[in-house]
Amino acid sequence: MDNLRLPVELISEILHLLDRGGFLALRGTNKVFHALATPRAFQELLATDTVSSAQGLLGLQSSLEITDCVKSVVFRSSTPGPEFSQDSTQPEDEAKLAVLFSAFEGLSKFPQLASLRFEFHDEFVEEDYGSDTSTPPTSYECSGQFSTGHQAPLYRCSSH
Repeated sequence: MDNLRLPVELISEILHLLDRGGFLALRGTNKVFHALATPRAFQELLATDTVSSAQGLLGLQSSLEITDCVKSVVFRSSTPGPEFSQDSTQPEDEAKLAVLFSAFEGLSKFPQLASLRFEFHDEFVEEDYGSDTSTPPTSYECSGQFSTGHQAPLYRCSSH
């Protein structure tokens, strides 16, 4: 199967039609497609505020094949409402915070990382929405563009 020869134009058209799941599936077909699909499959990572997601991000940080591919990380609040509630125990909260902290601490392992975006639900919104808005936003999105050089970071925040 590694002897499969396709025109570059056809391969390019196939790659333009795929989503992330398609790239992940294509990685398992042969060495050539694995090499072509890996950078596209892992150029943007999505992490949520769950232990399993943070552990997954930690796992990707230890893969030399993947760390050079990551250009963007999106952190999304997984559910509306407080993530750390009175119903959960303090040790559970501390364990979750520890793994989330480790995952964010390891973002420096992605040398090509150029964008970090945070998406939070409205539980973080203050009660006073100001006079220019009749209804409160349903979520906030903050994007940061940064470099590893000495350039000052630029952050954009918007409400939805």
